[in-house]
Amino acid sequence: VVYVTAQQRRRYWRVRIPTPTTRDGYMEIGTRVPGRVQPWGAEVDWLRPDEWIPNVAETKTSRGTSRLRKLGPLARTWSFSWQDGVPLAQLRDAVDVDYVGISGGMPAAALYDVPAALAGHLVELDSGRIPVVVAEPLPASTTTNTDPTRMLFCRLLGSVRANGYVGDHGSAEVLRVESLRAVELVG
Repeated sequence: VVYVTAQQRRRYWRVRIPTPTTRDGYMEIGTRVPGRVQPWGAEVDWLRPDEWIPNVAETKTSRGTSRLRKLGPLARTWSFSWQDGVPLAQLRDAVDVDYVGISGGMPAAALYDVPAALAGHLVELDSGRIPVVVAEPLPASTTTNTDPTRMLFCRLLGSVRANGYVGDHGSAEVLRVESLRAVELVG
């Protein structure tokens, strides 16, 4: 994952893997997903959201007997929510909005704009048809994270549902954002 500190538009990207000569004489990449880094503004409720769903197709006979046909390995699924609440006062009151980003770089997200940002992601990702990589918060270090249990090559599925639970509508409301699912693409 590479986050660029300034807006850059490129037509082509070349990926170089500096490595000593391998036994077979070449290097392969399993999956490469070019795209931008898009953090969500507020902190996600991370409670080890792993779920494994059978990858099966169900058919039923005219009498209601069901049959399952295995299509592939289990698909790992993560669910996300923002149950601590997302206060909208700062966005609604037109004051200086807090942004999330790296030091010295362009802002990557507005701190509390989670509902609108998620809805925008679903539109941009063609309602889940375009795959993404979702990653857990990375450790505060300069090391490379290659732990496959901390990221998911997936599709974002479901809907964005924001429920107001505190405050007055249109000014100082606080929303809880319900679950959005990320379903792993399995080979």
